[in-house]
Amino acid sequence: MTDVVGLAIGIVALVDTCVTTCGLVSSAKHFPEDFEVQRVGFLWGESRLRDWAKKWELHHSGNIRTADLQSARLLVEEAKVQAIDLDLIKATLESTEKLLKRCNDLLDRHTHQRSDPTSATIQRFRKSVSSGKSLVQWSVIDATTLRTLVGDLEMLTNGLNRIQPQTNSTSVEIQRLTAASRTMATLDQLGITPNYHALNGYPEIKQLFLMRSEHSRIETVGRSWARSKDLQVTKSEYNVWYDSVTSGSARGPGRFGSSRDAVLIEWKYYMGSNQENKELALSRTERIAELLAVEGKPRGFRILDCVGWFLDESHSRCGIMFSIPRHIEMKAREAGGSVRCLSLSDLIAQRTKPTLRERFHLAYLLTMSLVELHLAKWLHKNFSSDNIIFLAAGKPNDSDLANNLGVDFTAPYVASFGLARPDQHDAVSSLAMASAPVNKAYQHPDYSPRTVDNEDSFIPMARYHKAYDLYSLGCVLLEISIWKPLAELGWAAFTDNPQGWKDRLLYVIDKNVAFHAGPIYKDIVLSCMNAEANPSPHAGDGGPMTNSSAETFGWDVLRKLDQLSV
Repeated sequence: MTDVVGLAIGIVALVDTCVTTCGLVSSAKHFPEDFEVQRVGFLWGESRLRDWAKKWELHHSGNIRTADLQSARLLVEEAKVQAIDLDLIKATLESTEKLLKRCNDLLDRHTHQRSDPTSATIQRFRKSVSSGKSLVQWSVIDATTLRTLVGDLEMLTNGLNRIQPQTNSTSVEIQRLTAASRTMATLDQLGITPNYHALNGYPEIKQLFLMRSEHSRIETVGRSWARSKDLQVTKSEYNVWYDSVTSGSARGPGRFGSSRDAVLIEWKYYMGSNQENKELALSRTERIAELLAVEGKPRGFRILDCVGWFLDESHSRCGIMFSIPRHIEMKAREAGGSVRCLSLSDLIAQRTKPTLRERFHLAYLLTMSLVELHLAKWLHKNFSSDNIIFLAAGKPNDSDLANNLGVDFTAPYVASFGLARPDQHDAVSSLAMASAPVNKAYQHPDYSPRTVDNEDSFIPMARYHKAYDLYSLGCVLLEISIWKPLAELGWAAFTDNPQGWKDRLLYVIDKNVAFHAGPIYKDIVLSCMNAEANPSPHAGDGGPMTNSSAETFGWDVLRKLDQLSV
């Protein structure tokens, strides 16, 4: 058994070496342009290997601790359960290590050749690769060989990730999305935007980069109205059910197109007849519409597809239209009813409490959606249970909505992008209509709004950033755990005391969440509520979290929720 434990520890040591070498290879300054696909592959492999080693918490350097031996024994036992040959894994790692080191050495020489073109090194290098042995080495950086190496890395990491500690296991989805996040963060740090061909084998990364590139294109074009022809629609193309829309409502039903398909309309308000605010609202509306109309959005986005937008000057607002999933609309027609839109706030108020497993999964899906929105470099700014919706087929006289409509708690959608904006230092949100009072209960105290000239608008005390979205997420996760709306936790007494309100919520979390959802969930909620921004050199800036720190935080929360959902 001792030899097998030693083998397990040796495997972790080899993984660590491969991680380091993968990093060196993929971050080479003069990586051959033709091998961009392989660079992404090395980063992907490095991320998955690093994640696996971290789960087992084995330390191969220095003295072996008792905890290391215990982890190694568990690793061996799990490998037996999964019928995985550790000797084969070790041999594969050793082979991979040698190839990676050889590749790194050749890339170093390639870099030196590029940086000093007048050096005699070029001649010596060309001469050296003419020998049989060097030709074998040189073939390592041939595209075919590198592709094979990347493929071997993928198979290796797939095998290793089947061996997971029972107390710290994660789903394949989380494994891959975490790797995608880390790979993107590294590419950002290297200042590299890979072409789409390089991402074909990594759909999780490709989808997020597609959203980013679309965002960059939209922001670069600016307020060009020429490009909005496909999405801006005329009054004859849509119909709004005004009889069910009240002044200031966030969303309402409608129909769109020649087939009069049901759509959900999200409203984006602007201040009265002020032309500047109107133009800003129009500009932001068309940008949001274009971004949310992109095909191939990440699976975790939980956002309906945008089909168009229009201007409703009589109500000083713009409407962004979203398609209703076909199966829901068909179900409504068959039942002789209509598609009903219910917010999470509606369902919590009904007291129809889903199972703990359903609540964990709901929390997971909402966190995933927000994290991926941040990865696409957008901020939501209005995350609350009012703006998390469920679609179901029902009749107008349904009173017990959750039960009678058969609401699927595993199919939430994030809505209300009226205040959303790009996560850029110079980007601003439109001076939209102030959120409904209950929505202010979800805002971070540092972002507490103040009224301007008695208008229905607000100016924030600090610039919005990712940490504020995460705080709002924490508020929603709190509601999900105790299945009670924030309004019933004493919000009315703290409307003018945002810091006191946060303290009140922290007290409720401390006293109630562990009882309803367990200590791990409690820690998750607290971490979201206490997420802080990094210091910023910009005066007056709220100090936005860096992409890497926000992504690391978000994936850590997701990992924990994923374990609860299993």
